[in-house]
This record gives sequence, C-alpha cells and structure tokens, in this order.
Amino acid sequence: MKVGVHIHLFLIGIALFMTPVLGSLDVNLFGGVGKNASFYPLLLGVTLFFVENIARKSRLNFPRTKSAYAILAFCAVLLFSGAVNITTLPELRYQGTNGATRFFIQYGTFLFSVCVAWYVFIVCKKTGGYPLAYFEKFLVGSFVLAGAYCVLEIGAIWGNDTLRETMFFIDTFFRVGAEGERGLYMRLHSLAIEAPSFAMYMGLVFPFITSLCLQWKGWKKILAIGLTTYLILLIILSFSRTAYVVFLVELLCYILLFKKSLFNCAYFAVCILLIFFYYIVVDSDTFFLSIDPVKVVSSLFVSEGYYDASTMVRYGTTFAGLEIWKTAPIFGVGWGGYGFYSFDYLPAWIWHANAPDPFFWRDNSLINGVWPPIHNLYVRILAETGCVGLISWLSMNIFVIKEEFVILYHQVDLKEKIRIRNIVVSTFGMILYGLNSDALNLHFFWIVLGIVWFYLDAIQRGSINLNTNEGEQ
Repeated sequence: MKVGVHIHLFLIGIALFMTPVLGSLDVNLFGGVGKNASFYPLLLGVTLFFVENIARKSRLNFPRTKSAYAILAFCAVLLFSGAVNITTLPELRYQGTNGATRFFIQYGTFLFSVCVAWYVFIVCKKTGGYPLAYFEKFLVGSFVLAGAYCVLEIGAIWGNDTLRETMFFIDTFFRVGAEGERGLYMRLHSLAIEAPSFAMYMGLVFPFITSLCLQWKGWKKILAIGLTTYLILLIILSFSRTAYVVFLVELLCYILLFKKSLFNCAYFAVCILLIFFYYIVVDSDTFFLSIDPVKVVSSLFVSEGYYDASTMVRYGTTFAGLEIWKTAPIFGVGWGGYGFYSFDYLPAWIWHANAPDPFFWRDNSLINGVWPPIHNLYVRILAETGCVGLISWLSMNIFVIKEEFVILYHQVDLKEKIRIRNIVVSTFGMILYGLNSDALNLHFFWIVLGIVWFYLDAIQRGSINLNTNEGEQ
C-alpha cells in the first residue's frame, strides 16, 4: 500500500518534536542511537519509504550537491579505515564486544543517518512546496514540551514536593535511571540525559524560536518574546559552558543575518542582562545553590571545583584521542575504535581529577556499559579515520554552509528566507557543538541536511519559485 507523502512529512515532524529527548530513553535496543526518541519515527519512515520504493522499482536519485558528494566520500573513508585495520579490529576486546563488531555497528548507524538525510530530501521534493513552514510548527512544539517539563524540574529544585513527585512519575515512563534513582541536580536537564545535551538542543532550536518575534504579530508577538526570554533563561540555568559560548556565537550570527532588524533583536540583550542581574546579584544566595554563570564560563581557564574536574576529564580524553591519532595519522585506528585504545593513552593526571567517569570506563567487566567518550567529534574523527577522514568531514561542513548561503542568495519569500537564516544559525551551532560531543547521530542535523539538499536541488531544477522578493528583513 502506498504511504502518502503527508504521512512521511508527519513522521519527520514527530522526529523534530521528539528532539529534546536526547540519550535519556531507557531502551537498550540499537545501542546509543536508540536512546534518542527521534530515532524511532525516522526508522519507521525510512523503512516504509525505501521498502515501498524498492517494491515499486522506483528510481531514487541522490542529491547532486557538493555536500552530498562529500558525505559519500566520508562513507568511503570510514570503510577504508576498517579495511586498513582489518587484521587488528577482531582482536580488540572491551565490554563484551570486539573491534569488528563495533566498527560495523557504528558504520551502520552512520549509514542510517545518511539515509535519513536522503529520505528527507526525497520527501521534501514530493511536497512541491516549502516544507520548513510545516516543520517549524513541530520545532516550536518541541520547545513547549521541553519548557513545560523544565517548570517541573525548576519547581523540584526549588523544593516543591508536588512538582518533584510529578516529575519523577513522568520519568518512570521513559528515562534511564528512573524509579526514584535519578537525583536532583542544580543544572536543568529537561527531557535529555544530562545538562550539556539539553543545552545543545536549546542551541539548535534558539534561532527558530527567536525568529517568531519577526514573524508573529499582535499578541502572538508578545508570546514569541516571552518564549524567547524563557529559552534564554533555560540556557543559563543549564550552566553549560559550551552552551554559553555557542549561544553567544549564534546570537552574533543571528544579528548579522538580520542586521536590518536590529531593533527587533535589541530586546535580547536586555533579556540577558536582566536575567544575569537577577540571578547573580539579586538572588545569588538562594537559587540553584548559588551557581554563578560567570564562574561557569571562567572555569574553562581556571580551577572551579566540579567544573575543574569536568574540564580535566574532557581535556584528558581529547589528549588521548590526539595520541591515538599519532599512531595512525593517515586513516586512523578504525571507525569506532577509540574506546579500545583510550586507556593506553589517557594522561596520568586524569585519575586525580576527582571525577568518577574514568573509573567507570576502566571497568572492562561490564557488558554494554558506558563507552569511553572522547568529548570532541573532530578529534574522534581524526583518531578513528585519520587526516583523510577529518578533511572529508570538514569539507562537507564547509559545503553545507556555502549551499545555505546560495539558497539565501536566491531570495525565497520573506518568511521562508527567515527560516533558512535560522538553519544557517543552527548549523553554526551544530558545528561548534562538535567541540564538546563526539556523536554523529543527532538526527536534527541530518534532517536539516536533507532540507538543504532539497532547496539546492529546487534551485538547480527551477522546480519551485525561489525568486519572489517580498522585501529584505
């Protein structure tokens, strides 16, 4: 039975709606990717779509863009990294798995992500119109969902028993470590597994929520300003150093892209100043155990207790990744292979960081335990695929940004142009978050990539009118 394109659009929208549920699902299927709620509607959609088209013997064209070719090149590099380490991978052992198994699982996960982008590209082509307007509604809904949960979390941290019990009750339906085991932390997690993951989501959705202030009128504009202010507050209360840096970069990009609407954006600075003034000056002795956002940022450079330990662990894993890369600088040690080598290259000082993480990673008696992270996507790619892999991945990112600006240059209608600018800002955020996360299974990125391919293909074929100029924002 033919599945209508509107069903596929809906499944992609649901995936966007579920984006804030990052790494927190209490599910052991499909490895780490299965802990992201957005994976399941995409798995259903991709499966139905490709099975249907294979059965009908339909021809599915891959996008003819430089970023798409770079992705295919990166896929080839990943395979080659396994081929040059084919004798070594089966001998590696860690937590009940070997290097060959790890390689194929990680490669399969990446191929699925590429298929997601391809799937989104083809579905958008079948719409014959502007899919971003449709997807934007799901992104706004995802923030409302995450923000509503944060009300419970803030109330629980503040000591409200009713809100705490309500939050714990909701947790039992989906979250890892629920059943009363999850503690209350002085950093907002929302629906994600940890504060940095939630902060990453906030950075991704920030431009889309903010742009509502430019699109909505009347009382809706007041609502949009309120949502944006609340979003900035949640970013601050995540106390994520990376989130602060990414947010400021995104804000700068946003202002530059909307430079003719500076008056509309001026309230951001006011919101930020007011929030910081209240939580640093007015109520710094009571709220969230007096965690100072300024000290959070300064901890990147000086010792600041918990953050000092966290920084040492992250620097230590990055150091290990670079040392591993030195052993195989051209094609790396094989995709997914970092964890097998990490303990041989972790610096001695990481064990004195007063952080439990390295000791968990060292426990090789576990089966499917916590896999040693590297906390930096680019160092991971360098260690596992060498210089060739990193060059191909960076090339893809550069091509994506250039293609987004090509789309902007062709001037879509006013509202659509705002949405594409949002994608540009969000892309910069995703690239920066790669400095703090080593995962490639963030489905938001691959959905965005598919949308970019669609618009560029539309420009190449002239299939939709991208030249309507309703005025510059």
